[in-house]
Amino acid sequence: NIGLAAHNKKYAVRFTKGNSRKIMEYMKGSMPIIGPDYGEFTIAVKEERCGVVVSEWNSKDISKAINYLLDNPEIASEMAERAKHAFERKYNWNVEKEKLLSVYKRAIG
Repeated sequence: NIGLAAHNKKYAVRFTKGNSRKIMEYMKGSMPIIGPDYGEFTIAVKEERCGVVVSEWNSKDISKAINYLLDNPEIASEMAERAKHAFERKYNWNVEKEKLLSVYKRAIG
């Protein structure tokens, strides 16, 4: 019931530019998210208040975050709800498609 995105920054930035489809899938699935404190993940989680940001690959921070969400099911549920709403409102293909088409239209003139 918790989406864990324990990414290695060196690897993630090298191969994915710090983006993760996994995070959006967790949002879509109405899960509170635990993930590393860098990149777009941090921006989305902090803006939407839908998860917990932890130090990258720090097992103590990750376990504290997991226990926090498990010990506070009401907070976890609120985060999950905000994640789902953020996905529906902002982080989905229909929204991104319009942004992309807008760029193409401006480029074409």
